[in-house]
Amino acid sequence: MKKVFLIILLVFAVGIIVIAVDENIEVSRMEKANDAPAADLPPVVLTVEDTAFILRLYDNETARALAKNLPAKLMMSRRGDGMYFAPLPEKTMSKVRGVSKRRAYHAGEAALLPHGNALCLMFGATPAGVTTNTPMLPAAGVPVGRLESYDALDQLPAVVEADVSVKK
Repeated sequence: MKKVFLIILLVFAVGIIVIAVDENIEVSRMEKANDAPAADLPPVVLTVEDTAFILRLYDNETARALAKNLPAKLMMSRRGDGMYFAPLPEKTMSKVRGVSKRRAYHAGEAALLPHGNALCLMFGATPAGVTTNTPMLPAAGVPVGRLESYDALDQLPAVVEADVSVKK
């Protein structure tokens, strides 16, 4: 019985170490990312409960595909204490290839999740970033932009409707 307990304990410890190493690798990739706002793309406005959030799109094909699929009404749901998740009406991710993906993000960044075809807004630590206290997606996403201000996201309810459009 002692041997079984020790084996289970060892497997658990190795699992924790693997999670910590993976998260630290992802944070390192995030810090090396060279994402810059696109000079030729207008900002995206997300209006939620009388509050407007301005999203400056990055210069990549995924951000351009997202902008082409707007305007849209999105149902955003909070995941953990630091992310909103909103499924998109159009398959934006299927139109894009060759764009760098990552799991870790800075607070205020937005990403598209390929497996859920969803827009994710990061504003604090997420359950997937448990050892690094970093906004992290459960799977690699494509960074599409950065919110000018994101503090008010923390004050919104768990589920909200957002009107998302390109600012003209």
